[in-house]
Amino acid sequence: MQKFRVLIALSLATGIGLLGVMATAAQRPAKTSAGQASGLLSGHVRSGSGQVEEGITVSARAEGSPITTSVFTDADGLYIFPKLENGKYQVWAQAVGLDIAKADVQLSGSSEQQDFLLKPAKDVGRQMTGADWYASLPQENIQDHRMKNVFFSSCAGCHQSSYPLQNKFDQAGWDKIINVMKMVNVVGIFTRKTPMPYLDHHQKDLAAYLGKVRGPGASPWKPNIVSRPKGEATLAVITEYNIQPAETPGEYPAQDGSNWSEGVPSAMNGSRGTKSNWI
Repeated sequence: MQKFRVLIALSLATGIGLLGVMATAAQRPAKTSAGQASGLLSGHVRSGSGQVEEGITVSARAEGSPITTSVFTDADGLYIFPKLENGKYQVWAQAVGLDIAKADVQLSGSSEQQDFLLKPAKDVGRQMTGADWYASLPQENIQDHRMKNVFFSSCAGCHQSSYPLQNKFDQAGWDKIINVMKMVNVVGIFTRKTPMPYLDHHQKDLAAYLGKVRGPGASPWKPNIVSRPKGEATLAVITEYNIQPAETPGEYPAQDGSNWSEGVPSAMNGSRGTKSNWI
């Protein structure tokens, strides 16, 4: 009897999972013979070489609206938005490793197509997510491997790895940064009476490693982009709400996260920005 109950539970769980996948897929309108959506905003995204790109983030925001809707391109380079209200929209496409492309689109109830051609980014490092950076940090020998893990365990708990690594400093510069970071708490306030032991112990070696990887000279690191969605993950629809901060109403950070080439935003005086990358 117990085995029979387990089989029933597994069957129900499998059925629910399949229904969830079917429901998600049903939210994306079926393609016509021309590969377009009926009555919706859609289009294709290609790289500079003309190749279709999967997992590109395409966002749309109506004029005067605080709401941004984002979707992703599928394996055919096609993106399709859910039905949007009529009006003028700013639409933009971007991905780590490719420059942002923008367009203005007027929706009036009929099908609209907006294609994008994305050129290679000049500074991929400023676009990369924390996951991209961790995957890209070199570990050519045991010392590099150790410092990569020291950086992750000491620096990625309070902020993404991409926040410090989007910038470049020589070994002396990284050493000064570590001098500060080993004495502050998670919100950046000097409350520690003694330095963080683990970071203090590895400071010299970590500064040397970061100076080699993210210094002003030649670097051994190569971008390893792992954050771009593929397959069923491209069916996701993201809705963002631009809400005024209670601490500083009417004030917004200089970077709102919509253009990844600007780098990862920080926080100051209660005004916060988030990098709009959902991986």
